[in-house]
Amino acid sequence: MLGGAAEVETFRDEMLNGMADEIVLLQRLLEDLARLYDRESGSIKLVLQPVQLSTWLSQLLLSWQAGCRRVPVLARRPPQTTSPTLQIDPGRMSQALGNLLATQCDTPAGGAVRVAASNEPGHNIKISDTGIGIPAEEQALVFTPFYRSHWSGRFPQGLGLGLNIAHGLILAHGGQLALESNHGHGTIFTVWLPACNALSQQSIPYQTRL
Repeated sequence: MLGGAAEVETFRDEMLNGMADEIVLLQRLLEDLARLYDRESGSIKLVLQPVQLSTWLSQLLLSWQAGCRRVPVLARRPPQTTSPTLQIDPGRMSQALGNLLATQCDTPAGGAVRVAASNEPGHNIKISDTGIGIPAEEQALVFTPFYRSHWSGRFPQGLGLGLNIAHGLILAHGGQLALESNHGHGTIFTVWLPACNALSQQSIPYQTRL
């Protein structure tokens, strides 16, 4: 741009958009490394509090619906009147779901990412995409630290920490994370979270190791 590219408006805008994307990517990489360090050193504590699922999820998805450029992020949530109350650290759980969404926003253009929350017992959240899927031989490996898939460039830009961190945070909350995927037919992450009062402690150390 200093060499004159900024004088062409279209080219300038393309370069600025590319820079913005790279800055976001670098920020995520740094955050993943910081979270991994904090987890290994035992310096993170989860501050649990009652959180209404529908309200919290709506706020979380606003930024993803605006920022996921390649495909739309579609959401289905229970009405606030019937939405369950969860016992979570909302900031840390937002990081966990954000890491899951980040992998699925790489879905090829023309597809979609869907987030569906349930008010049924178990309080699950399903995040699905219409992407290429994950081969069966890799599904047991994607939650391993620093693992990067070699299939069709899936998760090409990360350090291989996002899914591992998401898994650890969900387990630290007393929840569960499951993966379903068929090659060529997309991927589904299902998150189960505890209801309010399911965990009595208000602050617990995050030291889950996988």
